[in-house]
Amino acid sequence: MMRSGDIVCGQALASIADTVGVLTLFAHNSPQRFMTTIDMTTHFMRPLFGGGLQIDASILSNGRRMATVMVEARQMGSEKLASASTCGYAYIE
Repeated sequence: MMRSGDIVCGQALASIADTVGVLTLFAHNSPQRFMTTIDMTTHFMRPLFGGGLQIDASILSNGRRMATVMVEARQMGSEKLASASTCGYAYIE
């Protein structure tokens, strides 16, 4: 989803962060460990333009009932953050 000026829409970045967070936990645990998003905070630092995006995720905590993942977005080839999201998930068991 692009805005005028070929800028990636903030809602799209938030959606990417949530999806990447879930997939990161699936890869770390197993796809059979069901979860739901319970909290998400996203900070937008600079515009992200169409073209190559770099998305990095790291698990901050992965407990028995909850997990937290940090997802960072950058323009491909740049070290500067465009957005950073902290996503909280509750495991459904």
